[in-house]
Amino acid sequence: IFLSQLSGNFWHYPTGIAMGWDATLAHHPYYSLRNKVVTFLALNNINRSIVGSAFPNLSEEKYYNLSESVGKFKEKDLLNDKWILYSNIFNDFSKEETSELALNWRIKQRWASGLVEFVLYEKP
Repeated sequence: IFLSQLSGNFWHYPTGIAMGWDATLAHHPYYSLRNKVVTFLALNNINRSIVGSAFPNLSEEKYYNLSESVGKFKEKDLLNDKWILYSNIFNDFSKEETSELALNWRIKQRWASGLVEFVLYEKP
Protein backbone atom coordinates (compact mmCIF):
# COMPACT_ATOMS: atom_id res chain seq x y z
CA ILE A 1 0.00 0.00 0.00
CA PHE A 2 2.81 2.39 0.88
CA LEU A 3 4.59 1.83 -2.46
CA SER A 4 1.40 2.36 -4.45
CA GLN A 5 0.74 5.64 -2.63
CA LEU A 6 4.35 6.72 -3.09
CA SER A 7 4.17 5.98 -6.82
CA GLY A 8 1.49 8.67 -7.17
CA ASN A 9 4.23 11.25 -6.73
CA PHE A 10 5.73 10.20 -10.06
CA TRP A 11 2.69 9.88 -12.31
CA HIS A 12 2.87 12.09 -15.38
CA TYR A 13 -0.55 13.34 -16.41
CA PRO A 14 -1.25 14.21 -20.07
CA THR A 15 -1.92 17.84 -20.97
CA GLY A 16 -5.45 18.81 -20.04
CA ILE A 17 -5.83 16.47 -17.08
CA ALA A 18 -5.60 18.16 -13.69
CA MET A 19 -2.55 17.17 -11.69
CA GLY A 20 -2.73 17.13 -7.91
CA TRP A 21 0.68 18.82 -7.85
CA ASP A 22 0.26 20.55 -4.50
CA ALA A 23 -0.64 17.27 -2.78
CA THR A 24 2.44 15.44 -4.07
CA LEU A 25 6.18 15.90 -4.15
CA ALA A 26 5.68 17.76 -7.45
CA HIS A 27 5.16 20.96 -5.47
CA HIS A 28 8.83 21.00 -4.50
CA PRO A 29 10.31 22.05 -7.90
CA TYR A 30 7.45 24.47 -8.60
CA TYR A 31 8.87 27.24 -6.42
CA SER A 32 12.45 27.08 -7.69
CA LEU A 33 11.24 26.94 -11.30
CA ARG A 34 8.96 29.89 -10.70
CA ASN A 35 11.91 31.85 -9.30
CA LYS A 36 13.91 31.01 -12.44
CA VAL A 37 11.05 32.32 -14.57
CA VAL A 38 10.87 35.57 -12.60
CA THR A 39 14.65 36.02 -12.86
CA PHE A 40 14.59 35.34 -16.63
CA LEU A 41 11.84 37.90 -17.14
CA ALA A 42 13.72 40.53 -15.14
CA LEU A 43 16.98 39.90 -17.02
CA ASN A 44 15.15 40.20 -20.34
CA ASN A 45 13.23 43.35 -19.35
CA ILE A 46 9.85 41.63 -19.61
CA ASN A 47 7.52 43.04 -16.96
CA ARG A 48 5.43 40.35 -15.27
CA SER A 49 2.41 42.63 -15.40
CA ILE A 50 2.16 42.05 -19.18
CA VAL A 51 2.66 38.26 -19.05
CA GLY A 52 -0.58 36.30 -19.05
CA SER A 53 -0.77 33.32 -16.73
CA ALA A 54 -3.21 31.38 -14.54
CA PHE A 55 -3.89 30.43 -10.92
CA PRO A 56 -1.95 29.91 -8.68
CA ASN A 57 0.52 32.15 -10.48
CA LEU A 58 -1.62 35.29 -10.22
CA SER A 59 -0.89 36.26 -6.62
CA GLU A 60 1.56 38.98 -5.64
CA GLU A 61 5.16 37.91 -5.13
CA LYS A 62 5.01 38.67 -1.41
CA TYR A 63 2.75 35.64 -0.91
CA TYR A 64 5.29 33.29 -2.51
CA ASN A 65 8.51 34.55 -0.97
CA LEU A 66 7.27 36.42 2.10
CA SER A 67 8.85 39.57 0.71
CA GLU A 68 7.65 43.11 0.15
CA SER A 69 7.49 42.67 -3.64
CA VAL A 70 4.03 43.20 -5.13
CA GLY A 71 4.98 42.12 -8.68
CA LYS A 72 2.53 39.70 -10.23
CA PHE A 73 1.39 38.12 -13.47
CA LYS A 74 -1.86 39.06 -15.19
CA GLU A 75 -4.81 36.82 -16.05
CA LYS A 76 -4.16 35.18 -19.44
CA ASP A 77 -5.83 36.53 -22.58
CA LEU A 78 -4.58 34.67 -25.65
CA LEU A 79 -6.23 37.12 -28.02
CA ASN A 80 -4.46 40.22 -26.68
CA ASP A 81 -1.37 39.10 -24.76
CA LYS A 82 2.09 39.07 -26.31
CA TRP A 83 3.45 36.75 -23.62
CA ILE A 84 1.87 33.70 -21.96
CA LEU A 85 3.41 31.73 -19.11
CA TYR A 86 2.06 28.18 -19.06
CA SER A 87 2.72 25.44 -16.54
CA ASN A 88 1.43 21.89 -16.57
CA ILE A 89 0.27 22.37 -12.99
CA PHE A 90 -2.22 25.08 -14.03
CA ASN A 91 -5.75 23.73 -14.39
CA ASP A 92 -7.11 26.92 -16.00
CA PHE A 93 -5.83 26.31 -19.53
CA SER A 94 -8.40 24.62 -21.77
CA LYS A 95 -7.47 21.98 -24.32
CA GLU A 96 -8.18 24.55 -27.04
CA GLU A 97 -5.82 27.08 -25.40
CA THR A 98 -2.96 24.59 -25.04
CA SER A 99 -3.45 23.57 -28.68
CA GLU A 100 -3.41 27.23 -29.74
CA LEU A 101 -0.17 27.81 -27.84
CA ALA A 102 1.48 24.70 -29.28
CA LEU A 103 0.46 25.42 -32.86
CA ASN A 104 0.60 29.20 -33.20
CA TRP A 105 2.93 30.61 -30.55
CA ARG A 106 6.71 30.52 -30.29
CA ILE A 107 8.45 29.04 -27.24
CA LYS A 108 10.76 31.71 -25.84
CA GLN A 109 12.02 29.64 -22.90
CA ARG A 110 11.20 26.37 -21.15
CA TRP A 111 12.05 25.27 -17.62
CA ALA A 112 11.45 21.78 -16.23
CA SER A 113 12.26 19.81 -13.13
CA GLY A 114 10.71 16.55 -12.05
CA LEU A 115 7.09 16.52 -13.19
CA VAL A 116 6.73 20.31 -13.30
CA GLU A 117 7.37 22.49 -16.32
CA PHE A 118 6.98 26.15 -17.20
CA VAL A 119 6.87 27.42 -20.78
CA LEU A 120 7.07 31.07 -21.74
CA TYR A 121 5.30 31.60 -25.07
CA GLU A 122 5.64 34.64 -27.29
CA LYS A 123 3.03 35.60 -29.85
CA PRO A 124 4.74 35.72 -33.27
